[in-house]
Amino acid sequence: MTLPRTSLIEEDLILSADEGFGYFPAESGGLLNGYYQIVRKLGWGRYSSVWLTRLSTPQLQYGSSVCVGRGMTAEATRGHREGLLRELMETIKKEAEGSYLPHFVEHFEERGPHGDHLCLVMHGLGIDVGTFRRAAPRKHLTLHMTKIVVAITLEALEQLHDLGIIHRSLANENQFHPIDIKPGNIFFSVSDDNEGIEKILNSDGIADGSEEVELNGQRYWTLASQSIPSGYRFDAPRSHTEILNVALGDFGHAQWVGRVPTTKDISPYALRAPEVILRAPFDAKVDVWSIGCLTFELLTGHWLFSPVGGSGWRREDDYLAKMMEITGDAFSPALLDRSEARNNYFDAAGNLLRIDALVPMSLENLIAAYKVFPEKDILPAAKFIRDCLRLDPDQRPLVVDLQVHDWMMNAWNCWVCYCAYHAIY
Repeated sequence: MTLPRTSLIEEDLILSADEGFGYFPAESGGLLNGYYQIVRKLGWGRYSSVWLTRLSTPQLQYGSSVCVGRGMTAEATRGHREGLLRELMETIKKEAEGSYLPHFVEHFEERGPHGDHLCLVMHGLGIDVGTFRRAAPRKHLTLHMTKIVVAITLEALEQLHDLGIIHRSLANENQFHPIDIKPGNIFFSVSDDNEGIEKILNSDGIADGSEEVELNGQRYWTLASQSIPSGYRFDAPRSHTEILNVALGDFGHAQWVGRVPTTKDISPYALRAPEVILRAPFDAKVDVWSIGCLTFELLTGHWLFSPVGGSGWRREDDYLAKMMEITGDAFSPALLDRSEARNNYFDAAGNLLRIDALVPMSLENLIAAYKVFPEKDILPAAKFIRDCLRLDPDQRPLVVDLQVHDWMMNAWNCWVCYCAYHAIY
């Protein structure tokens, strides 16, 4: 694989699909599928670019004139033709109305200089929670905002699990970029009446930092990313936070429950559940593990797990050791017995092969070390996270159990907001 030029801060439009990339060179004001006018680029990743679009044909209203278009690279498009994405997207599209899932509008392929590009269109999604968090003065969210984000994510997961979908995705480096339940995949919603959206829609979309490149004899702009502000302050009062609306997004490599998974390596490494490391059968409980990691990150501004390799041990050894140290739990014989990779990490007695001594570190102490909220709030938060992080997935709660967990019961203070969330008002 050819690596992008290191001087670039945006995607490298020159690299082809055969080199592992093949981005679509979108132009501000250009049309996708003949009627989605590109307003600005919102961001990009290893396998796609994302643009804010508006309908150029008023008759074609899909509930909102503001949409987000995600254009896959030519390389990723080749892979998705054989994958589950379209089937998953159509399933979600039928069920997403009034939910915290993306409202998919349609998908199509757009021809570019690198070949065909799969484009996914959905109702407006703005800045992701991860970017919002990192821009905060201390890189973490308030306790009440964290609870709202987690509660909405749980609602979205319940809907996915009811559809038989696991949100976790591929992490095989030879295939596609790992996407998972992490702050970067939870987006603030955007509508036509979002503050400042009219000004954005009337802008030229070519921000400072955009550069012109030549590709196959034609000139294109590599557009600089410009996210849409969330409309929320980091220190927003609870009354404002309770009307927050976010959606769980990016289903490029979700899995069907009950089907043979397309890979055994799913999710970003720092969020990978123990059954994935051990190559045991997995199900929707892997999403519950992610919720625990997500909650810790939003509350503290730091990853819970950052395993490293060392002299005489591997990163996986350190990860499994940290799981036991932080949770205070041990890997059950039942889980180890059904794990294909058991003998890679454990001896016959269930002890780690390459790490002898464990150093217990409680979740309470880890949270307290960051001094992000009062001591009285630490124990309930730690209990919620610990319940998500049971090492044996059979002992982990279901998403519906987490929705009525003691820590979540006061997520909303406003009865109207609470009823709207549960769709019972």
